[in-house]
Amino acid sequence: MKKLASIALALVLIGTGAAPSSAQDAYNPDIIPPTQGTATFQVGEEGASIHYSTLFAQNRSGGAICDSMSDAECSSSNTDVVMASSILKVCSSSSENNCVLRLEMAGADGVFHQASFVRNANGMQFPANSSTGYSGATTPALFSIPQVPSASGTTDYAVIVRAESRLIWREGKFKTSGVFASVRPFRAQAGNYKAPFQAITEKNHRGDKGLSIGNHGYECAWSENGTCGVLQDFAANTRVRLTIRITSDVGGWFKGRIKNPLISVAQPSSSINEITVEAAPAEVSRMVYKTSIADLTPTEREYGMLNGMAGSWDSQFISWAGSSYSSTFGYLNYLRPKVKDTTSATNTFWNFSSSGEQQGNSCLSDTSKVLGIVTTNAMAYDGGVPKFSNGFLNYQVAGLHYQPDGTTKVQGSYDLVIRSEVARCLYGFSRAPLSATISVVGDGDKSIATTVVSEKNGWLKLAAYGFTFSKKTIRAKITKAKATTITCVANADAAKTKKVRAVNPKCPKGFAPKTS
Repeated sequence: MKKLASIALALVLIGTGAAPSSAQDAYNPDIIPPTQGTATFQVGEEGASIHYSTLFAQNRSGGAICDSMSDAECSSSNTDVVMASSILKVCSSSSENNCVLRLEMAGADGVFHQASFVRNANGMQFPANSSTGYSGATTPALFSIPQVPSASGTTDYAVIVRAESRLIWREGKFKTSGVFASVRPFRAQAGNYKAPFQAITEKNHRGDKGLSIGNHGYECAWSENGTCGVLQDFAANTRVRLTIRITSDVGGWFKGRIKNPLISVAQPSSSINEITVEAAPAEVSRMVYKTSIADLTPTEREYGMLNGMAGSWDSQFISWAGSSYSSTFGYLNYLRPKVKDTTSATNTFWNFSSSGEQQGNSCLSDTSKVLGIVTTNAMAYDGGVPKFSNGFLNYQVAGLHYQPDGTTKVQGSYDLVIRSEVARCLYGFSRAPLSATISVVGDGDKSIATTVVSEKNGWLKLAAYGFTFSKKTIRAKITKAKATTITCVANADAAKTKKVRAVNPKCPKGFAPKTS
């Protein structure tokens, strides 16, 4: 066990520095080699490159990295808190909990196939501890599905479902605060790769020491000694269906980089949610801006300090702003003219994660159950729940206007799937059927988005596709569905009619709608 000298546990990531060797590999701005004297600014995907588990303790005098909950520091009641980021194992039985139950995928034909679990990557693992309720942690699960190739033709996929939890000693048990689930296509490449390891940082640019991860490999969906799972993009028209079992501590709202999602939740026990998410991958535009350190403006230096700067003012540094950070809207807007409102490339992602608690509205803040999921392909977006104001659910998104060719416009997508009972709670409705309107307003082109509204199996689904950027607000308003009346004529006797009144009226058997 190694002690940490500072209570500030700043997560610093140390990459391998290796680069993909195939032109078909996914674009990855995180591995563009920085040049001496150059500052790089980019909008990144927080959590997407994390393919390892961690376990460490913290108290007033500092903290410690632990190999298990049996280590003295992690098992001592003198420790204030133990924090764990735990990749979940694949379920070994249908009754097991806190695990990945099933991965299924469909290609352009729409037929789903169940993926075969091959193995876990070699690397850091942490044993479970029953006395504290710690479920243990493993490494990325590697699956094969020959029927559904990636864009480059590979048929291997890494599944990483990572639970964030902490043990507060006075309470005695671990409590899970969030989950991040990702499916990533890869190709295995041999090379001078190493498995990730926990270490202690030297002082970063803020003067902090803390937990660091060595050899995590930005270009890798997973890595181990001698091998990297180099990231690939999904093929067009792919759909992924992932089922996980996770403690019911994780509820409330989810966000994601997916498109046209379907969600279902079962409860095999009062303490477990079985969550199934089916969706297409999201095509997310990326941005990279480089400039000379000598030419940095005061604003750029400020952004460098505020947004995860790695490096130094004297040689080179990378400023990284998370796509769901509230500050990224201003960051992106400042850099927009410097990159000519044009993206650098596009990646495909398939992931979803918990959004945390929503404050201010009791209908949206219940974490005892899954309330809904909001997803978008926008470069920058609200990281939380849509804001309920003046009868509208509002959600902000932003992005660059053009694809890398400088002419083709980036097409935005937004999906909101919300429990019908939550929608009724917001608006004070009874159990009457629901309807909704959805609109896209804000800067940029006044393009007309395609919108979708439907209600099925206790979930209300709203979507907007095809809008363009700069900065937009997606506004949804939910109403009671209005009943209409139709006249039906008997097939055997045109003089015999019936009137049917309903939200979606249909003629009874033996009758057809009157046409004139």
